[in-house]
Amino acid sequence: EDVSTLITFIELSITARRIKMQVTTKDKFPDKSRKVTEISGVTSVTNIVNGKEAWEISPAGVRVITGRELEFSKFQLLMKTPSAKMKDVFKDIKLEDGEFKIGNLDCIKLICIPNTTLEFPPLNMYFSKKDFHLAKNKFKFLKILKYFAFFKKKC
Repeated sequence: EDVSTLITFIELSITARRIKMQVTTKDKFPDKSRKVTEISGVTSVTNIVNGKEAWEISPAGVRVITGRELEFSKFQLLMKTPSAKMKDVFKDIKLEDGEFKIGNLDCIKLICIPNTTLEFPPLNMYFSKKDFHLAKNKFKFLKILKYFAFFKKKC
């Protein structure tokens, strides 16, 4: 609960198009975020959330993020907030019956229903039975090449 900032760096590959991209995010909890997405040799887009409003800055200019897209940005930030309780993030979490294999990992599957006024689809998450680390997200076309996360504590 005494974490004030999360900085993440992810390098991804869009396998079908052989495109690499880097995403650097700085989250200041509870409600501020800055995400820079760079697509190698193509473009760079910055998304900023200040708790109430959000903007996207790209070579095309500045766009105000509103409605469902704004609510989803706030929800994503809530999911990463260390002090948030699962009941704040999800209104229901179900353990799906069955055996799930992701690569060579035996996994469990959780179906998480977002706790939001907007109707977002359930989030399916697969966790390793061995160490309970996340084994798969819903984006099959992305391959994570590098992932780093740094936490800063409140002073």
